[in-house]
Amino acid sequence: MVKRITLAALLVALGAAGCGQQQAEAPAAKVFTWTVQGTIVSLDAAGERVSIDHQDIPGLMAAMTMTFPVEDAEVLEGIAEGDAVEFVLAQTSSGLTVTDIKKIDPVMLVESSSVGQTWQGQGTVVLVNPKAASVLLKHEGVKGLMPASEMVLSVVPPSLLKGIEDDTEVKFTLKNTEQGLVISGLKKLE
Repeated sequence: MVKRITLAALLVALGAAGCGQQQAEAPAAKVFTWTVQGTIVSLDAAGERVSIDHQDIPGLMAAMTMTFPVEDAEVLEGIAEGDAVEFVLAQTSSGLTVTDIKKIDPVMLVESSSVGQTWQGQGTVVLVNPKAASVLLKHEGVKGLMPASEMVLSVVPPSLLKGIEDDTEVKFTLKNTEQGLVISGLKKLE
């Protein structure tokens, strides 16, 4: 008899606890997030806003420049105009918000859909590596692709390196291939 009363009391207590728990918990709001790449156009840390020229966000929007609020001004620390970035965009009941931003190598901004696309630029071949068919190139920026930087790039075909030496000023063509960006045209500046 004592066991039945104890068991019944336990079941009543568990049932009451379960009912109380259901009433106390509100359904969690569903949060959708996307990880996107782009270039910082402008930022306003005080206003907690950032404008980003971003790539396509599948299922949400096409590539465009758009201003987003940031979750917290700290998200913008260490970020500057012109930086290539990867950011997390969250869609909540209050709208789209950037919750995280980190700098990335500008080459990462090249979309796979742009395979075959080419860009023109100029700069200085700092170092030639004929064995690896590559160069260390310091360039002035490539319009529509990346800001000024130094980077190691493969040269395809390697015969383009003929006559190119360290510290040579050049015009170059970058091509996006299945293997990534390569120099597909290289000519000394006169």
